[in-house]
Amino acid sequence: MTHHFEFDVRVRETGQPYLHFPFMSMSDIHLGAEAQAERVTRWLTHTECDHFKLVGDIVDGEYLEQLRDWQFAAPHRQTLAQLLRTANGRAHTVFVPGNHDALAGRLDGKVFCGMEVKTEDDYIDPTGRRMRIRHGHEFDDAGFTSAARKRFWYRVGDGFNMGFRACDKVIHSALPQLREDFSTAAWMKKVFQPLIDYVRGTSPLIREYINRSPADGLIYGHSHEARFERTHFGKLIINDGCSTDHVQALVHDQHGTWAILTINGAGLYIETEPHGMLPKKPQPDYVSWQSLGLKGVMTEPVNPPEDEFSVMADRVLRIICRAYPPAGRRQLREAIRQNTQLLDQFGEAGRETTLAALAQQQAEYLPLPIAHPRHG
Repeated sequence: MTHHFEFDVRVRETGQPYLHFPFMSMSDIHLGAEAQAERVTRWLTHTECDHFKLVGDIVDGEYLEQLRDWQFAAPHRQTLAQLLRTANGRAHTVFVPGNHDALAGRLDGKVFCGMEVKTEDDYIDPTGRRMRIRHGHEFDDAGFTSAARKRFWYRVGDGFNMGFRACDKVIHSALPQLREDFSTAAWMKKVFQPLIDYVRGTSPLIREYINRSPADGLIYGHSHEARFERTHFGKLIINDGCSTDHVQALVHDQHGTWAILTINGAGLYIETEPHGMLPKKPQPDYVSWQSLGLKGVMTEPVNPPEDEFSVMADRVLRIICRAYPPAGRRQLREAIRQNTQLLDQFGEAGRETTLAALAQQQAEYLPLPIAHPRHG
């Protein structure tokens, strides 16, 4: 038996209907890499919330750092801008960095582009339950016996995931009707989830952590496997899924009933929190966009405006490029460092001319010109 979830459909002044949630969290979007960027943008365009939690790995800095040159596709930039619109709208937004955007953890306790940055957060739902929010990669540090073992299994997991994602592209190209509801990567994760849990060894650690915590439950991401779980002490553990194989979000309604939503072109799959400890995961409910009065919202063209949040997104991309520089930019950094030392013998004029040329080369790896006064 599960709780019943109530949707709150509202209408903007423009006459456009949208879904409103008191709370919404999303994690593991992986912008810059394997994100379902256009679908995330559509989803955010047609939703609003009071509390918005970004639970890590929103941008995949580790992937960007592996590239030879800077690449950040236009749909991913649009999604980043839409995330910033949501964060700077009516929603109180908290960003909890993950392992793929870990450098943002240096901003812990600060406000960045309208978002509070915290390594962990607490949220009290309408029923009075205090939910602890973390990305979840922290449990890997204790689950793996060594840093080398952790790096090895991370690489294995990322390699398999990218391989299955490539299979999905081939399958969806040949059979477009499967694009909405079938993902090889998602299916393989479900099949191998027991093995993944065994290798990582983190599930017992997560249960032990929340049982010892004064919080009533835990919301986390990281594993890309959306699910509800209850401990023997009755505490609720929720993984809010990912937006790589499909688009998922964790929400609750005005009564405090939690639900994991999986979004596709025709509607929403809804998995609500269970009563007690269920021996078997129930089949999710399904509701169509048409029945909610939102027909076509996930299939219409994405035409986000170029506004102040697009400019803000470009500024954020500059920071990301510097924090996670591609290989080409790292090489140029080293060349500039070495030439700064070597060119001293050629006099000030020759030194400045050569460094200016190197700086111009370096600028090609930035998403915006170096000398742009507005984004400096």
